[in-house]
Amino acid sequence: MRHRILIAALASAGLMACAGEAAADGFIITFTGHVEFGQDDTNVFGLGSGANLDGLAVTQTFVVDYAKGSPHDLSGGPYTRDYIGDQDFVRSTTTINGVAAYTGAQGGIDDRTNYWLDPAHAGNPAYKSGFGEFAGDEAFVNSVDPVSGDQMLETWDIFAGGYGQNFNYHPDLGVGPPIFTAADNLDFFGAFTISHELFDNTKGVAVYDYQTTGNWTADSVTITTFESGGVPEPAAWALMILGFGASGAALRRRRSAAIVA
Repeated sequence: MRHRILIAALASAGLMACAGEAAADGFIITFTGHVEFGQDDTNVFGLGSGANLDGLAVTQTFVVDYAKGSPHDLSGGPYTRDYIGDQDFVRSTTTINGVAAYTGAQGGIDDRTNYWLDPAHAGNPAYKSGFGEFAGDEAFVNSVDPVSGDQMLETWDIFAGGYGQNFNYHPDLGVGPPIFTAADNLDFFGAFTISHELFDNTKGVAVYDYQTTGNWTADSVTITTFESGGVPEPAAWALMILGFGASGAALRRRRSAAIVA
């Protein structure tokens, strides 16, 4: 599969385009593509409970902010870099049908892996080098059922991950946004899960467990960097995400020279 890569400058939003330069406080990476397979049990995207998401357009955006969440490297090896942070280090938004599901991450991961630097795996086609962004959030409420008196636990979970990989890719392991070109021929893909569960702790059974899940493939990727304080708040950048998708569609229709095919 051939992928189009658009590196965009958004000066009006206080963002600067990234072309591999270092030292920004963070970056926003936006994947635009379609859902390969998925189902919306929780009616997150306004299509009805149990709606099939297969083939629908999706935009998955990750905001990685090195100034938040006290990120630290837990890679433990010379061929990988795993920055892991707490609240708001990585945030994500999944947009389908014009509805954005936001993840204000309690935990996030910004990953780079270059297996070509590892003698045990270099040249092995089973190991694809690449980058990955992950955001996860969870909330829960303990209560007592007024009828049975059972102890109840209600939880909400949302997780999202986006990745770019290829066998011959040699990612830079430095801090900052992933660096790649069309010549790297990366596979862009990811997944999201949004769940709502009510569990009866007394009886040890689930009363209900609704899952909204999807696996997606992207055919365009946009990366921008920002300085400290320059990243918009969730409501603002959720609107910007919709703008990214619309702009990308218009550019594709016009076969703009800014897109590398």
